[in-house]
Order: sequence, then structure tokens, then C-alpha cells
Amino acid sequence: MTARLRAESPEIELSGPFGAVLGAALDWATAPGAMDARWVRMFRSLGALAVADGLSGDSLRRVFQVAAEVAGRPVIAARIAEVATVCAAGYTAARDPGEESMVMRRRRLFHLVMANEPDEELAREVNWPMPRTAIGIALARLGTEPLGELGPNVLAGEWEGRTCLIVRAGDPVLKSFPHRCPGWRAAIGIPAPLAEVSGSLAVAVRALDLVERYPALRRPVIDCMAESVNLLLFTDGYLLEQLIDRRLAPLADLMPKQRERMLATLHEWLSRPGRGQAEEAAKRLGVHVQTFRYRVRKLQEMFGSQFSEPHGRLDLELATRAALLRTSHYRN
Repeated sequence: MTARLRAESPEIELSGPFGAVLGAALDWATAPGAMDARWVRMFRSLGALAVADGLSGDSLRRVFQVAAEVAGRPVIAARIAEVATVCAAGYTAARDPGEESMVMRRRRLFHLVMANEPDEELAREVNWPMPRTAIGIALARLGTEPLGELGPNVLAGEWEGRTCLIVRAGDPVLKSFPHRCPGWRAAIGIPAPLAEVSGSLAVAVRALDLVERYPALRRPVIDCMAESVNLLLFTDGYLLEQLIDRRLAPLADLMPKQRERMLATLHEWLSRPGRGQAEEAAKRLGVHVQTFRYRVRKLQEMFGSQFSEPHGRLDLELATRAALLRTSHYRN
């Protein structure tokens, strides 16, 4: 990267303080870890050093563009983009202290909140009512539409390579998000005290990662609280496969369509075991009640003691749910 920058942009001085801090910033981008307040200060100082070296805004943007191209990996490029955003805020503030835009100040506040160092004065300046309980939301772009207008109560920023939001728990935007921002998928984290909102956002980011790997989990909006069991099930793919193979072994020799029918019946039976449920379960499956009862008897023969063992029954219910999700036939 250094050789390329020196060849293409000789005005960029890489041997001085700017180059040293840039090196530390790129080291951060290639290693795991969140951007805490210490890193925010360092990356903002990189912008100030760029001003001191007389770099133009275009030259500074070129530095990060080349770094992302050389990195080659989308995850690292996304973290470099996070650095570039914070650095740009520092550059603007150093060049003209009165000109740091509202967007830049709100992004700076986002990183301070994520580092559990919220600045109440800055929050007042940018008109963000600091909530006691907040929710982190991670976003994934599905098309080309820009992020819609979400109002002053929503704080936006980049974190872990994702566009993310922080919003007060119970805010109406949580229900109207699909209409406000078509073309985006949202994973809504769990409510948490503001000091722990990074945990809420971490859950949301992991949910989006899982959704990309398992299409059956895909929704326009993923409520991590409502989908908690499904998300936990798919967190470790290897263990999940072992659970399915071990607990559903009696179905392994069935033809695909027959296995699918028996899985659906097994799920209905395990999730609603009470008396008088056969008619409702048969109706949900679209079969005659006698057909449902016949399948249940066959399942009892096939699985035997698994139904009478508490742990065995729980494992079987989880394995059935996961197997149906993989084939996109599970209905909440």
C-alpha cells in the first residue's frame, strides 16, 4: 500500500506522524475488536494530522480507498470505512472547528455511546434525547435505496462493518422501519440499559450474519427477542448438524417428501401435546385427523423412549424445529 500511495499520491507524507497513526489505524482494521473511545480519539487525530500536513479532502479519501483495495477482503474494507468516517470528522473539525456537520457529530456521539462514554452535552447539541433503555439495530442493504429519514431520535453509525442504529426502546420507529426504509433488512437487538447497548447491537450483528448463511431465517425485520431460540439454534452449525443427525436418525431412511411430512407432524405433536389437539394439528397440516393420528403412532414406534425422557424430548423438539427451518417449512 505504501509503495502505491507514494507512486500515485506523492503529496501524502507517510514517514511522519500521519503515517504512524495511519499504520495503527490499519492494524485496528485487520484485527477483531470494537472501536472504543480511545480509538475514536486516535482516528480523529489522524484527520487533524492530515490538515497539519496540508492534505486535501480528496487526498485523504484516496488513502482509505487504496487501503480498502489493497486489503481485498470485504470485512476489512468495511472496518477501514469506519476509520475513514471518524477520520473525516476529525479532518473537518481541525480545518474549521465551526464546520463539523450535524451528521459527523451524531456519528461521533454514536461511537462514544458504543464505548460507554456518552457525552450528554454533545447529545443535547445534536438533539438526541439520551434514553435509559436502548436497542441496537444492525442493517443490511438489499438494493440500491439509501437509508430513509428516521428522525432525530435515531442515532446512526458504522460498527463491525455494518450500518447500525441506536434507538430508545419502544420508539415508534421500530414498528415503522420496513415502510420508512424499503430495500434494507434490519435485525433488532434486545432492549438494554444505554451502558450495555453494545451488547444489544452485537446480538443484532450476529443475527444478520446468521441470516446470510441460513436463508430460512430471512425476514425483512428480524426481532432477536422473538427469534431468540432460532438464532441460538443456528449459532453453531456443526453442533446443530450433530443434533439433527443424532435425534432424527429414525427418519433418515425415509424418502424426502415422506420425511418432510413426518417432520411436520412431529413438530405439531411435540409443540402441542395436550388432549384434543389432533383436530387442530390436522387442520394446520391440511390432512384428515385420522391421517394425523396414524402418523403419530408411526412416530411413537420409530422414536420409542425419546418421548419419555425429558432431555430427549427437548433435544428432539429443537432438532425438529431446526430441520424444518433448514427446509423453510417451519411456521412460528
